[in-house]
Parts: sequence; C-alpha cells; structure tokens
Amino acid sequence: MKVLKEQIKYKDLGSTVPIVLNENCQIIDGHHRFVARKDLGLPIYFVNHHGLDEKDIINYKIER
Repeated sequence: MKVLKEQIKYKDLGSTVPIVLNENCQIIDGHHRFVARKDLGLPIYFVNHHGLDEKDIINYKIER
C-alpha cells in the first residue's frame, strides 16, 4: 500500500483508472486505489457496473 500511495502521489497514478462499483455502491475493483486516494486527499473517480456482487470480484479482474 505504501508503494501505491507513493506512485499515486508522485504521478497521480490511478486518476485515469476508475474504482468500479456495483449498484449497491460496493467496490468491485479498486479497493487499494480507493484507500490510497482517500488517505492522500485526492478525488476518487468511479463508475457503476450494475449486476456485479462480491463473488464477481475475482472474475471481473480476470476477464478485463
């Protein structure tokens, strides 16, 4: 997490990769980026992807 925060802080890595939420606002992809951006006080970008739930988290990352 420390390295990710440093990368985000140095080059704002992650500003072009949104956090993926389902219709219940559960994070499906981007848990670490969410925490890092929140801790650094940076804006958090997200997209909603309806129809996903917790069991889709691994599948979503593999299929992307």
